Amino acid sequence: MTGVKFGSVLKMGMIIGGDAIEDAPKVTGRIKNFQRLGCIPHVNTGRGIDASYSLKAVWTVAVLLELHRLGIKREEAVKLLNAAPEWYGINVLERKAITFSVPDRRSQITIDVEWLATIVASIWTEAAQDTAFHQEKRNRDIIDVRPLKRGKKKEAGHG
Repeated sequence: MTGVKFGSVLKMGMIIGGDAIEDAPKVTGRIKNFQRLGCIPHVNTGRGIDASYSLKAVWTVAVLLELHRLGIKREEAVKLLNAAPEWYGINVLERKAITFSVPDRRSQITIDVEWLATIVASIWTEAAQDTAFHQEKRNRDIIDVRPLKRGKKKEAGHG
């Protein structure tokens, strides 16, 4: 699977923020704002093209939304992430937490990686199962379109 759709990322955002279904437009706005700020990598979007979020993009959205939930403004959250590019890597799951230094507050913010990993994994797995289900359905729905065998035409009067 190459990526997940926006609906899965929105669901993840609502879980992280503890938002009700009525708050979906608010969470959508946050995610799209992060995209406009240019910090979510590998999201293929464009006119008429569905967004496809890579695993790194999903993790980025999760961390940004968690920073926002902890009281960090969106622009500041983006600056924190950009100032610490090492936060994401092969060993992101080996960590228990990610700590960001917040210069304006002269403090640090710590994010629980295990909690976010559980959410990201469930969204990623659910999207993979959904993709597999739809692929299997498409495969079943394909119609056998073998070319018709054409024989020689019999001419009139010949037996």
